[in-house]
Amino acid sequence: MSVRALVLGPIEVWVGDKQVSLGGPKPRTLLAALLLQPRQVVPVERLIDLIWDESPPQTAGALVHTYVSSLRRAVRGRRTSSTG
Repeated sequence: MSVRALVLGPIEVWVGDKQVSLGGPKPRTLLAALLLQPRQVVPVERLIDLIWDESPPQTAGALVHTYVSSLRRAVRGRRTSSTG
């Protein structure tokens, strides 16, 4: 099953012919930042700066990890449900 990510216009991920729900603007911003630097480690501090323009919450690091987990689950879940 193919996975496509679209970054010109609204950030979207498609698995096959089904669009994956990515959540709100912060997870979408995170995904865009990661997609624009493929196969590179992006420091959490950089992601925090991109997701929260000026005043990140004290829990920003944990929220980044939560967003990454949610994105992984969304794509993995779509791939699993589409193949079975």
